[in-house]
Amino acid sequence: MKLPTRFPTMKDVRNSKVMKEFKRITGSNPFITFVAKTIMIIIFWLIALIPTWLYIGIRLIAGPENFWQELAIIVICMLVTGWIQLLTAIIAAFITVAVFVDDTI
Repeated sequence: MKLPTRFPTMKDVRNSKVMKEFKRITGSNPFITFVAKTIMIIIFWLIALIPTWLYIGIRLIAGPENFWQELAIIVICMLVTGWIQLLTAIIAAFITVAVFVDDTI
């Protein structure tokens, strides 16, 4: 697998297909733009928190009864999904800042 050598810039985000479609839908109405941005950010964070939802689901299904069972579930989930959660949270934070700071939308 080849790693990207260049990270996306604000200009790349502005010129993306998603942002062009977003501009077309919202037009120039500030209220609709704010609502659309808020909904978009909520959707990004719901997707970014999928590893957390998986941990909560596993914990509810397993139903640990004592400290050691709880510790085992936490350690296993942190090893398996913790690094994915960290990466998705960083990406979602970048997208959140990019959407709310950029006034050209």
